[in-house]
Amino acid sequence: MLTRKKTYIENIVSGEYLNGKLNFRYIVALSVSSVLLIIGVLALWYTLQDGLIIWGIDNNISWGFAIINFVFWIGIAHAGTLISAILYLLNQEWRISFNRMAELMTIIAISIAAIFPLIHTGRPWFATYWLLPYYNQMGLLPNFKSALSWDIVAILTYFLLSLIFFYIGLLPDLSLLSSKIKNKTVNKLYRFLSDFWHGTKEQWEAHRAIYLIIAGLATPLVISVHSIVSFDFYVTLVKSWHTAILPPYFVLGAIFSGLAMVNVITIFYNYLNNSLDSINIVHFDKLNKLMLFTSLAIAFIYFIELSTAFVDNKWTTDFAPLISGGIYVYLMLIFNVAFPLFLVFKRIRRNKLIVFITSILVLIGMWLERYVIIITGQEGATSTVENPLYTATIIDYMLVAGAFGAFLLLFLLIAKIFPINSISERVIDEQ
Repeated sequence: MLTRKKTYIENIVSGEYLNGKLNFRYIVALSVSSVLLIIGVLALWYTLQDGLIIWGIDNNISWGFAIINFVFWIGIAHAGTLISAILYLLNQEWRISFNRMAELMTIIAISIAAIFPLIHTGRPWFATYWLLPYYNQMGLLPNFKSALSWDIVAILTYFLLSLIFFYIGLLPDLSLLSSKIKNKTVNKLYRFLSDFWHGTKEQWEAHRAIYLIIAGLATPLVISVHSIVSFDFYVTLVKSWHTAILPPYFVLGAIFSGLAMVNVITIFYNYLNNSLDSINIVHFDKLNKLMLFTSLAIAFIYFIELSTAFVDNKWTTDFAPLISGGIYVYLMLIFNVAFPLFLVFKRIRRNKLIVFITSILVLIGMWLERYVIIITGQEGATSTVENPLYTATIIDYMLVAGAFGAFLLLFLLIAKIFPINSISERVIDEQ
């Protein structure tokens, strides 16, 4: 067992992982993500310079790509809590193959999501000051009747708890690797973060207890955070958003898209490091069973929305955006329902290339789902002959590209600093 543990640690530290060496694939991925991030930064600069007039929104369609991106990235973050916290509470040992990646994905996705509602205000430097939950110089708290305040509180709570959960799980690994990392800067960082950890029996008992408590606290956030995001839609005047189906709709969609992103980053990261064979195929199979289940749950919600409109004879955009979303609805149904159905076959669930392509299509489909809900819902409520339908601008698309570039770049950089695969949990599991 000691030999296996030593070998595993050596594999983490050596070669393609934490010693700072970058292969050609990794450099290309960093370059592409950097270009995408630069595109997004330019779009953000133009937005701050010229105002929201350069977006596709107007007085009728006031929620555009920024809100779509916000809902999408908050959803991506949910799989991290599901895999790390909920599966930990359910004692699902296969989570150790994905939990560290999912936790890091959660932190990055929340950070990206928080940017969009702030820049959507048009004056993010004021909005940050107005919306944070503290007394200002007038002794006043933010207006908690505002949906923006709900979002800020939910995001801050989710981010801080996810960060603590990530750090607690990482702590034993940092202490273990602090004497093995050759890079002096990273070595000092490890020692600073884990200097108090000695691996005593008392510390391990406290570690397990705290980890369990944080997992228990994080679990309700999977439901509450995205439910709060769906409540943002309740307080508007758009009729199609006044439906009780939105909270479970948003939560299931968030978990579904998050699981797809876990698949994508797991396969992509191991491909960059020439280590696709290191993916535990049994654990990979279970992850895809879970994604198949959430796909079926999403399909059931689509069916409920369409069947309710049929029974009530309200085939209008005032009731169900799914009915009049056009080509976007068809693509959404194909990507979110049709393609994931192939995961019922074991051979496909274990085929990394097919799963990778399917997961990418799911991510596209879930982004389109948010487009259908947000844009089509507003078009049905406000668009007339004088007020044409929504048309996104190049700046909107640049911000989308920038968000994906920021996510990929941050993930690849942090994965070269901290161990992206759990050591302590894997060794304990093998024992």
